[in-house]
Order: sequence, then structure tokens, then C-alpha cells
Amino acid sequence: MVEFVVLLIFVDCIESVRHPAVNRLPVLPHWHQPGDFLIGGIVSHVLYHYHSVPFTAPPSWDKVESSDKIPKLYQHMLALAFAVEEINENHKLLPNETLGFHICDNYDISELTYYSTLELLFKSQQFVPNYRCDTQKNLIAVIGGLKSESSFQIANLLEHFKIPQFTYGSFALEDRDTKKFSFYRMVPNEDHYYLGIVRLLLHFGWTWVGLLAADDSSGEHFLQTVEPLLAQRGICLAFTERIRQKIQWDNHDDFASQVPYLDNYFIDKKINAFLFYGDPKTILILNAYLFLGPFASLHIFKKVWILTAQIDFVLTGIQRFWDFRFFHGSISFTIHSREPPGFWTFLQGLKPFQEEKNDFLNYFWEQAFDCTAAKGNNSVENDDACTGEEKLERLPAPVFEMHLTSHSYSIYNAVHAIAHALHAMRFSRTRVRAWRRGKGTRFRDLPPWQLHLFLRGTTFNNSAGEKVSFNIHREVEGGSDITNLVTFPNKSFSRVQVGRWDPKAPEGKKLTLQEDPMVWQTGFDQPGKVTCLLRQSAFGIIFTLAVSCVLAKTITVVVAFMATKPGSSMRKWWYQPGDFIIGGIVSHVFFHYHTITFTTPPSWDNVESSE
Repeated sequence: MVEFVVLLIFVDCIESVRHPAVNRLPVLPHWHQPGDFLIGGIVSHVLYHYHSVPFTAPPSWDKVESSDKIPKLYQHMLALAFAVEEINENHKLLPNETLGFHICDNYDISELTYYSTLELLFKSQQFVPNYRCDTQKNLIAVIGGLKSESSFQIANLLEHFKIPQFTYGSFALEDRDTKKFSFYRMVPNEDHYYLGIVRLLLHFGWTWVGLLAADDSSGEHFLQTVEPLLAQRGICLAFTERIRQKIQWDNHDDFASQVPYLDNYFIDKKINAFLFYGDPKTILILNAYLFLGPFASLHIFKKVWILTAQIDFVLTGIQRFWDFRFFHGSISFTIHSREPPGFWTFLQGLKPFQEEKNDFLNYFWEQAFDCTAAKGNNSVENDDACTGEEKLERLPAPVFEMHLTSHSYSIYNAVHAIAHALHAMRFSRTRVRAWRRGKGTRFRDLPPWQLHLFLRGTTFNNSAGEKVSFNIHREVEGGSDITNLVTFPNKSFSRVQVGRWDPKAPEGKKLTLQEDPMVWQTGFDQPGKVTCLLRQSAFGIIFTLAVSCVLAKTITVVVAFMATKPGSSMRKWWYQPGDFIIGGIVSHVFFHYHTITFTTPPSWDNVESSE
């Protein structure tokens, strides 16, 4: 199958050269920076518009270039460039050698994923498979992709050349052959935190939930894994819905039929939470459905969203005036990240319209700031012209974030892993002895497959102060940060870390939560700490009144019996309201006890729910 796809692309390339007017394959944008060792990057920052096919003309890629860009995902490329710049300025790491990069966008389309991979392997634009005519391109590794489908498509080609591949998305390995020699994962296997989601549900008492998942192989794997976990622990499923990834945006009926019964689920009072699995483009589709659907006039939902690690809150350029109000108070299991020093300064130094070898920057600037850039020597004489002085820090978070996102952090660590493995190979004793005897080739001419020997044992501390290494399965280990989304009226938002899930921690320490900073959808009754205490106190008060009445009656009968004895001195002290006084005294004591209990909250900093 792979060879057939590559053959089709090759034929298309030949036809494009012989008949340029056919325009079978698009000229994809790219970002190239030369270096002694080249790192390839395949990213997905375009939302391709699948249009209705009229069958009145030959197939064309014209609509690819008109697809919407997702400005926020441009940060993935910037993270790669920042890491390369950081390494090249570090004279202790790879001295006398430089890193370069070549970044392509696959538009999240299978054909273009293979096409982009071939562009990295061979000369750009006019390539011939298995013939490397660009002698300056020394591809040492490839970073990509974001999703499982594109990652495995890239691996299908790279495995023939044994070039190391680093994925930066969070997805399960599923049932595929994952023992490919070239495959490295910069994030933990997402199967590790599914149990954490179940424990979170049990902790808050959310036992009636709905599932929404991307309609692809990863989404299907998620459903097949999570549904039994929920059933085993007494959590009921209200519904299971799949969201198609490929929709026709120009067809309203196709778009509106994404989740036809979602409106009914929102008003179902029995459902506590929605568990949502997908990626940045899945939530982009769902958010568009919410904005354009019958619930668009509502600002709140009395439900809680629980989101998986692959999801990021993004908008396209034309959606920049939207927000994520519908997901206010949502809880996300996110890939752990930490901000490396210097990234903010790096972003502030971006100069649009001056990067000749970066086709993406101008596209990003226009989409992010809703302005028009000059094309070539043609100036723009209107109020919509981009000045280049626009400030990235003023953009709302769904459009662009100044802080390094989880996916960008994974890419950043991938570049450093490659650099440290190259450094170890450069100064290995065996290699140095071979060079000294004149039997070795130049270091920069070594084949990429030799890097595997050093990647497996690579361990380093990045500039953010965190240790990075691979386990025996060639994946970076670690837990998940638990974050709470807070949205603002200015269309922006903030993620507040409220906990962590660590599957390797001892029992009782795997799930940690801090509930005090959590926010919820307005009107939603949080079934956690407050509800639990109210229920306990309400039960205590009712129980106290019942016991008080019984105790008062018992004392009344005993005292009355003693008072009716002939010659008893208690007769003069007893009168009718005595039982009310006794009941009042007992109730008063119990009331003060429960008041003290209610106003003295327990510690909620560390919580571990039972399995």
C-alpha cells in the first residue's frame, strides 16, 4: 500500500513537470535553515476544507492553499527553531558543528504527509525517489507527527532509511507494529492516564457520564479501552458519540450532523460530565458546532468537560473572534511541560516579512492579526496592511500563546535529545580512534541509523531544569498535569494547574488534587468537597433531631415515673414542657458539635480515590 501511494505521488510529480498546467500537486510552504546536520519537521497547522466534489473537472489541489491556518499551532515550528538556536549558541554541546532544519506542513492529509516526507528525504519540489540530488541536505532525524495516523505514515517511509523519528503527539500505540526501528515518542503512552480519569470521576462522584471521541483509529482505541474501565467501577455511560474529522465546511447539513443528539445531552440533568477525546482540530470542530448550533445563545453549560491530553484550545484565523466559553471550568489531563528560559524573548524577536526561507511566518502573521501583508514589491495601501510591529503578547490565548504549550515542549525536548545523542556519538571512544587511524569518514557524513545506538541511552537535563530520557519502549516517561480552564471576557483564557496524575507513584499518591483554586461553570453544583460536607452535616442534623426526640421521650417517661411515686420530691420540679427542654438541650449540644465539624474543613491537597 505504501509503495503504491509513493508511486502515485511520483507519477504526479512527473506529470506536473511535463504538464505544469495540470497542477496535480501543490507547492507546499516550508521553512529551511541550513546546518551541518538537518532535522526534519512535519507539522499540522492547517485546517483543510473538504469540499463537495462536483466531478465536472479533473481533481485539483487548488483548495489546499485556501484552507484555514491555525495560528496557535505555528508555535510548534517556533519551538523547533528555538531549540536549534539554543543548541547552536551552546559551545559545550556539539562544538564546531551546527544544527539546521527543514519544516513542512502535511495539511493533515495522507497524500501530503507522504509527499512532505519525500521532500525531506530528497530534493524539494522536483525529487526522484531513492536519488538524493541535494548534496547539502544531511537529514539526521525527523520530528513528526502530531496524530497517530500521520506519525505512522511518516514511519512507513523512514523505516526504509532507518532515520530516527520523534513523535510529539499523545496517542496510544494501538495494535500496530510499533517495534519499528526508527520510532521514538516524546510523550508517555496515553493509556497510562486513563485510570487517572476514572479515579477523578469517582472522587467527585460523577457516575453518569457521556463519551465523545474523534472518529478515527485513536478515538476507537480510546473508547474500547475506557468503556470497560468505567463499567468495572460502576460508572454508567449516558451516550457514546463520534466526531468525524473530515467534514465539508461548505455543506451545512454535513456540518450540523456531527453530533445530532448533543443538544439533548446538554439538557439531561442526570449526566454529570462529558469525557472528550480528540486533538486540536477535533475540539475546533466541536467548538464551531456549539457556536453555530442551538446552544449558541447560552453562555454556560451545567456540565463538566473532562479533556484528554492531545486536545489544545485552538481557533482558525477566521474564528479569532470566538472563544471557549462553553469549556469554562473544564478539567484537562495535559502533557507535562515547563517553560525554558529565553523563549519569550525569542518570540518577541520575530520579524515578519524579513525571513526569506520561512514561508509560514507571513501566513501566520496575517491570520493572527487579521491584516494583509505585501506581496513581493507590491505595497498594501489600506488600513488592513500589516505593519510588522504588531505584538504577539496581545493576542488571545486561542489564537496564540506566549508560553510554551505541551506539544511545543515535546518538540523542544526532541531537538535536544537529537543534539545530545549526536554529541555522545561525536566523542565516543570507538569513533575517535577510528578517525585518528584515518579509517573513519567525516562526522557529518555518518549515516543516520548510527544515531540509534546513542539515542537509547540518552539522558540529559534541559534548560528548563528537567531530566529527559527514554525507557526500553523508546518513549519518554512521566505523568500528566491536571489543569482547570478559566475563560475571560476578552476571549482569552488561562490554564490553572490543580493536580497531577503519576501512574508510577505509590498507591495513595498517584492522584493529587487541589480543589480550592478550581472554577466551575456558573450554576453547576460542584459535587465535591462542599456537597459532601453538606450531606454529612444534613444527615447529622436530622439524625441529631431524631435521637433527641427519642432521648427526650425516654427521659420524660423515666422522670414522670419517678415523679408519680408517693412522696417523691421530684413532683414539684416537674411540669408539662419538660420534654421540650430536654430535647432542646440535647439538640443544642449536637448542633454545636456539627457546626464545629462543618466549619473545620479537612485537607484536600492530596486525594487518592479508590479504584
